[in-house]
Amino acid sequence: MNKLLNTKQIKQLNKKLALPVKRNANGQVIPTKFTNAQLNHIIFVKLAKVRKANGNSFGKNLTANQVHKQRLVKGIGTTGSRPMNI
Repeated sequence: MNKLLNTKQIKQLNKKLALPVKRNANGQVIPTKFTNAQLNHIIFVKLAKVRKANGNSFGKNLTANQVHKQRLVKGIGTTGSRPMNI
């Protein structure tokens, strides 16, 4: 299980992200070092819009029929030429 960040660590991460980009003598960008917990938090926050757009929430189990109906509403799925296996 991934370790979650507390509010103090999140504030420190936001400060770290706000720092200017460091470059070496050749002008190449030096990547900022992040811990695994910090990277997981960044990814989780960045994917929040995707989760909201897809309508997915944690702990929500959909039946195959419900998923099929959602796909048809979005215009994804079979054309009706063959029945769906449920």
